[in-house]
Amino acid sequence: ELVLLNSNQKYNSTQQIRAIEILKEKFSGVSVPMANKLSGHQDPEVRARAIWGLGAITFNQQEVELFDHYLLDLKPVVLYQTLQRLRNESPSEQVLKKISPGLIAPLGSSDRFTRQSAIQVVSPHADHLNSILTNYLKGLPHQVVQRVKLSLAAARLQQNKNDSTLDA
Repeated sequence: ELVLLNSNQKYNSTQQIRAIEILKEKFSGVSVPMANKLSGHQDPEVRARAIWGLGAITFNQQEVELFDHYLLDLKPVVLYQTLQRLRNESPSEQVLKKISPGLIAPLGSSDRFTRQSAIQVVSPHADHLNSILTNYLKGLPHQVVQRVKLSLAAARLQQNKNDSTLDA
């Protein structure tokens, strides 16, 4: 993690990204404190790789706060990697409720890949999260509200499709 600790000094972004990849491939991944530090990195590629390279996740309070923070990133590459990591970890309904305010921006994003990733994260618990998420829509621009509503509808359809597949 020394290369990452000296992020603003002698190592460029490419070297830092490679250091994250090595930590993920050869060791236990990036620690939560390191990922937290890297969330403020100027290069969105480094931020995206940091959340990708995060070690094993149990969704303790510190990790939930970390995901909350990364979900507020405005760069699509960071949001996409954050959402992919969430999707791969299959968070419980309780975890999704905790991070639900941070899910509004990706569900209402103008970037369709970000929206699709957010739909995949929400869909296993879409019915239970729908009312919680719609409570956060007040005061948002009309276009964002419409994209969030469409994304939630798509998530519910995906959930119903998955539920019917399991029943068959």
